Amino acid sequence: MDRVMAGRYELEVPLGRGGSGEVWRGRDMATQRPVAVKIVELSQIDDPGTLAETIGRFRREATVIGELRHQNIVAALDAGRMANQLFMVMELAPGISLAGMMDERGAR
Repeated sequence: MDRVMAGRYELEVPLGRGGSGEVWRGRDMATQRPVAVKIVELSQIDDPGTLAETIGRFRREATVIGELRHQNIVAALDAGRMANQLFMVMELAPGISLAGMMDERGAR
């Protein structure tokens, strides 16, 4: 995987992996701000219908998150596609992950 997305977002450390992709801690090289970068790898999807659905779902997610403004919701800063990868850049929220919190509380 390229360590720089869209010539601007440097990927530093993976933060987590989910059903639709992975999230990295990154840095916006233009502003020097820390960011979270969600990446969905499309090259691993063989079925054309599933591929179209994945791209559509990602675009809807980027649009909806991009329109939300609330102190308790991270803002989407950028989104795009590079070759076989979709990416969304968001504010990096401080703290631990939900999985980490559940582990601390013994909920898992």
